[in-house]
Amino acid sequence: MMSFFSMRWLGALALLVALFLAIMFAGLALTPDAVRQHNGPEQFNANASRERLIRILGDETPHPVDSAAEDVVRERLLREIVSLGFTPEVRDTFACRPQPRGPLVDCARVRNIVFSVGPESGPSVLAAAHYDSVAAAPGASDDGIGVSVWLEIAKMLSREPLTRRVIFLFSDGEEPGLLGAYAFGTGDPLMASVESLVNLEARGSRGPAIFFESNQPNADAIAAFANAPRPIANSVMADVYALLSNSSDVTALTRPGLDVLNIAVLDGLEDYHTPQDNIASQDIRSVQHMGDVALSVVMCAKGYPGPVTKGNPIKGLDADLGAGVEVFHAGTALRDGQLVSNGGRVLNVTALGRSVKEAQARAYAAVDAIDFADGFCRRDIGWRAL
Repeated sequence: MMSFFSMRWLGALALLVALFLAIMFAGLALTPDAVRQHNGPEQFNANASRERLIRILGDETPHPVDSAAEDVVRERLLREIVSLGFTPEVRDTFACRPQPRGPLVDCARVRNIVFSVGPESGPSVLAAAHYDSVAAAPGASDDGIGVSVWLEIAKMLSREPLTRRVIFLFSDGEEPGLLGAYAFGTGDPLMASVESLVNLEARGSRGPAIFFESNQPNADAIAAFANAPRPIANSVMADVYALLSNSSDVTALTRPGLDVLNIAVLDGLEDYHTPQDNIASQDIRSVQHMGDVALSVVMCAKGYPGPVTKGNPIKGLDADLGAGVEVFHAGTALRDGQLVSNGGRVLNVTALGRSVKEAQARAYAAVDAIDFADGFCRRDIGWRAL
């Protein structure tokens, strides 16, 4: 017979488990916004990302690590990277990683794909996703979504004067044991420059992109994520995730002092690691939300987590910026009579109009009239209303 103490203990444990799961998957009740039909030059294009993934996966044959099918997928992926103007490198190595919960060791030949945008040296952001799949699944979401999102973002970043290098890592051998990430994290010289890691993953095929794992302390990571459009996370997710047997490339790449943002699509679990993890099952709204979030995080301070540059001159504020325009100062200072930047958020340009479209147009016209060579801004303000 079960004792009263045991019954109470099991009841409390069941309640905690239910609470943890409710918190972990609270974001799944939220549906991503409809896919934009028109994108500005600084907005993530989910349709372009999807088309690129279709070309990479081809007939959607599963492509596990070190297989003939993966060789085909890798060649298609390399062609896509080259078509964007980059010169990718393939890191071909034999990697072994001890299993953390047992006496076994996982080994495989892995070919990581690496390329970068921005300065050639200095502190870097690592934008990571894996391109291998399990033997049963085409891997459209796990982790084709991460690869295709990063490719579209790489194209966008190539037009930006970044102050921090962004290194793109498409790791191999994630599914059998995080092998490619382990090889990169422990032996690739590029890892020494990495100050922050943004990893894109999927444990499903739909739903919003959720920030579910970070480092400790994580004030910088939270600050970067807070600027994302419709950000979804909570403070318990990381602790819940630590209790589960799952792991991602973050496990093999993390180290003390590294800022970590692990972002994943979690709904549609029935498609995970099955033949249904295909293009048809992947919700393109999830692609857009993940792209919007990842782009915002990487663009934070033009290459999070770099220090904010100060002392850059700002001119043109004394000119007529148009009817209904007001400019508010957030991070400016006067030095020898010259207005200069003095913080991360420098100016807030607002405008009134007879419609949202007119107000948006006036505000951006004013932004373009201001002479602030080192400044940048988002170009998607008000898009939901339009």
